[in-house]
Order: sequence, then C-alpha cells, then structure tokens
Amino acid sequence: MIYIRILDTKNLIGADILEAVRSLPFGKAEADRLLSLRGDTRPLESLGALMALRDILPSNKASAEIARDSGNGKPYFKDASMPHFSLAHSCGICAAVTADTEVGIDIELIRPVPHKNELAERFFTEDEKQRLRESDTDENFLLIWTQKEALVKMRGDSLAGSLGKPLPHAKCVLCDVIDLGTQRLAITVCSAKDDEISISIAN
Repeated sequence: MIYIRILDTKNLIGADILEAVRSLPFGKAEADRLLSLRGDTRPLESLGALMALRDILPSNKASAEIARDSGNGKPYFKDASMPHFSLAHSCGICAAVTADTEVGIDIELIRPVPHKNELAERFFTEDEKQRLRESDTDENFLLIWTQKEALVKMRGDSLAGSLGKPLPHAKCVLCDVIDLGTQRLAITVCSAKDDEISISIAN
C-alpha cells in the first residue's frame, strides 16, 4: 500500500513550532536540521512535510530516526524495517508518501507559470515539449514538472543534472490534480512498482 498525506501549513498557525519540532519522532539530527532552516516559508513547510510523514507511519514501528544520504541528501529511515518515504511542499502545502519500495512525490500548487514555454524549451525532453504543445496550460506544465521531480526524488538523483534528459522508466502510480477547497494541487507519485493508494488530507 502507498500512503499519501497532504497538509496545509495554515493548520500550523499559532502552534508552538519549537515544541512541534521536538515532538517529532525522527531523531535529534533531523530536529537540529529543521531548527537550522532559515527563510519565511521553508522551515514551516519542512515541518509540515515531516508532520504529514508522522501521520502515516505504522504505529507498531519503534524507531523512526531519519538519516540523509551523504551524496545527494535523500532522506531515509535508519531502521531498514521502516517504509521508504518521500517529502514535498509547494506554496504552503506539504505532502509525504510512504511505500514498501522506493518512492518519490512532488506537488505544485496550480498557479500562473510565467514563461512556461521558455522553461519547457530549456528543461523538458522532446516528448515533454510535445505533451505541453498538446495542452499549453499552466496546469499541464506543472503536471509534467511534478512527474520529473517525483522520479528524480525516487531515484535520489540531482534535479539539475536530470533536467532536459530522458529519465529511466518507473511506475507513475498517481498523476492528477486535487482540489483543496479554493486551491488546486498538481501531484505525482512515482514508485518502483504499482500498488494501491490511500490519500488523506488534513483539514
């Protein structure tokens, strides 16, 4: 089973952020990393993604300490019995996915994309450019973009090094637009194998 959790950081307004970070079950190194983040939105979005991850973890798992690959920074659980996972955030919306095999998730809030055709010319493959020409909309551009990022995250590759290049095939188990009240979210999940999907959204 592939579990997906989506969380809006507006739900965290008024929360004690320091206490929220310390209450996460992901170990001191991950807490220190969170507390070291700077910026207006990045710390809160990173916290929201980890809270979404916490919400979908199996309750019978004892250790959820997170480590990060020294080469590409990809996060993983130190305990090999824990599921694989991936995190994403966009414009205050956060998401996490868990699976029993390698998995990657990306989300993008549907919004105007200035110069999307110029971006596609620089960063899309010929197949992706053709798909955009068939439906030249912001929504379609962002769906294609999330597919690229989700696959890169699944593999632990560098996005910069993968842009404009054909990527190895993986199961695109979800690629859709989700309505979140007045907002719409492009979401893609790539996995090493197909499986059933369970999505929950924190209201």
